[in-house]
Amino acid sequence: MSKSKLTRRQFLKISGLGALTLSGLSSFPQKTSAENEVSWLMHPVHYNQMGKGELLEKLYSEIGIKVKAIQMPFPQYREKLWMLLRQGSTDFDIVGISSFWMDGALMEFLEPLDSFMNKKPLIDQSDILSLNTFKVNDSFYGIPYRVGAKILFFRKDIYKKYGLKVPRTMEEYKDNARFITKKETGVFGTQIFGEQSFFTLEEFVTYLYSFGGAFFDSPDLKKAKVILNNKNGLDTIKFWVSLKEEGLVPPGVLSATWETFITNMQQGKIAQSVQLPVYIAPINDPQKSKVAGLVDWAEVPYGENSGLSHGQSPMLGWGIWIPKASQKKELSWEVMRWISSPKSDLYMALHEGGPFRASTYNMPEYKKYNPATEVVRNALQHVVPTWNPMGVIKNATEVTDKVVLELTSALAGKKSPKDAIDKSAEIVRSIVLG
Repeated sequence: MSKSKLTRRQFLKISGLGALTLSGLSSFPQKTSAENEVSWLMHPVHYNQMGKGELLEKLYSEIGIKVKAIQMPFPQYREKLWMLLRQGSTDFDIVGISSFWMDGALMEFLEPLDSFMNKKPLIDQSDILSLNTFKVNDSFYGIPYRVGAKILFFRKDIYKKYGLKVPRTMEEYKDNARFITKKETGVFGTQIFGEQSFFTLEEFVTYLYSFGGAFFDSPDLKKAKVILNNKNGLDTIKFWVSLKEEGLVPPGVLSATWETFITNMQQGKIAQSVQLPVYIAPINDPQKSKVAGLVDWAEVPYGENSGLSHGQSPMLGWGIWIPKASQKKELSWEVMRWISSPKSDLYMALHEGGPFRASTYNMPEYKKYNPATEVVRNALQHVVPTWNPMGVIKNATEVTDKVVLELTSALAGKKSPKDAIDKSAEIVRSIVLG
């Protein structure tokens, strides 16, 4: 990606402003009272994608609502959020929740958005990708804020050096990894996650879906059967574990997460990996990365015997939600409408965000900033729901923690892949289906 950022002056210019109103946002009330403040709990990367507060200043100048941004990293973020929601705390009016660690037990503490959407719909609502990702039992509870689908990162210079082809199947992907690990001193063929956290399950599920696997055979959990440990599931975990067993990943896989991938890729220690497109910017930043300009992207490979013609990724990302205990729901909705507008999405996309609007992918500024735009757009056409139907499974966190323990036990060689996937299926069956 280009290193340039969209400054406030440029933002005003491309917005066609001159004056201080965004085109298409004239329906927002002009509020000026100092009492019009909402508190937003967010991860630091979300604050960064708003220009470290610049976009929130713009929001205030537009609609007169002050946003108090409270940043908190993982794992404290999730723990604090759970505690405050269950206590009925009024500390926060807007909160960010990831689709992958959402737990149905939280739904009773979150406000349905249908009445707000009917009264004041989102700007160009049909332009928003995967709006249904945060729909629960036919009601909207959150709106997309930072989303994406997994894609393949690969070192095009190494591919060119050895005449390697971009892999279409997982088998071709591993063949490339073997070849590179053998031929390139100090470079490993790929990177996987093994940290004891939901990030590991997030990654594993992308492989599972790309091998044609799934957790359930039906989205209706009253009728569903667990199929996690069928042939596709077993093929997945055998393949995934083999990447570590064959020495195709760097040491320390059991503590590896997304930060590990970024660091190793920036330092030229890995040649391929299946990851989120929001990591393109730091990897392509010449001030931080040794491989800036040397990386290319493609769609996720698929299992050779999966019956698929392309890899599949769950729709991953964050939504923004209103706690039921908030005393400023109307103000919060105005903020959510503004921050989800086309111009705001473009701004955040140019600051390492994950675009949630189709129109953003068509903008010349974004195409220049993100050289993988077309790859990402295609990947988004093949996304499937996360393993946990949003808001349905009330013990999703318990399932995640226990399944990740099984997966990492297989990575560590403490269990066979078959035993680990069989036990994972048993965990899902007993906790989710009873």
